[in-house]
Amino acid sequence: SWALRKQMGFEFQVESGEDYAKTDPLYAGKFHTVVRCKQHGMVSDPGAYVKALAQHFEDSGGELVLADVTGLGQDNTGKPFLDSSSGKMSADKLVLTAGVWSRPFMEKMGIKVPMESERGYHLELKSPESYPVNPMMVASGKFAVTPMKGRIRCAGVVEFGGTKAGPEDGPIKMLRTHVESLFNDLNYDETEEWLGHRPAITDSLPMLGQISSDQEIYTAFGHQHLGLTGGAKSGKILSDIITQNPINLDLSPYRPDRFSA
Repeated sequence: SWALRKQMGFEFQVESGEDYAKTDPLYAGKFHTVVRCKQHGMVSDPGAYVKALAQHFEDSGGELVLADVTGLGQDNTGKPFLDSSSGKMSADKLVLTAGVWSRPFMEKMGIKVPMESERGYHLELKSPESYPVNPMMVASGKFAVTPMKGRIRCAGVVEFGGTKAGPEDGPIKMLRTHVESLFNDLNYDETEEWLGHRPAITDSLPMLGQISSDQEIYTAFGHQHLGLTGGAKSGKILSDIITQNPINLDLSPYRPDRFSA
């Protein structure tokens, strides 16, 4: 509830839709009430963001290898390895961060992972004549609107359909109906549809840490809807675990083997 958010220090401001439209004109006449959430950020181009992270990794001395991974484990000397389309690769430490596709690798190592794909859809409006100023969660339609470089992304829907099946018509039609109702007076060039996979574990917590004390294999996956938010923090925590820096957190709820005990 908003009362609980306020109690926990979450900053927000309730205002009329008319007042909000003074700062975000695209929404003029669209809403009765708007809750303006403070201290938030956004990524205007996720693809460029990921490319920049990869470039930073390479600039820092890392090597980026694009390959299909078919297996991973630990050899007789205790060194972790992975098998891939580029051959076998060994390392001192190995980190599994393959999202919903992490599950089969974990199960091959005997670790139970009750995780499914929460399939999400988005509809992008290409080259619109105008853009919203801020991201917006439209409560009535249960979808989020985000202004991005060259497009407006409208994303929502939760669907359990696994990773192998193609997109269904129903969810994207429902999303399109809501989007066209909201932006019925907005001109744009075309739309683009997309389907992605959120890695959702049954307790809603990621698997973060070392899989066992005698294996130098670590995990960081299962952030469900919050990968962009939780990824950076998880990366810092995992870095501290691997380098044995002190961590003032109870990480037991995130143990990779918590469902295997």
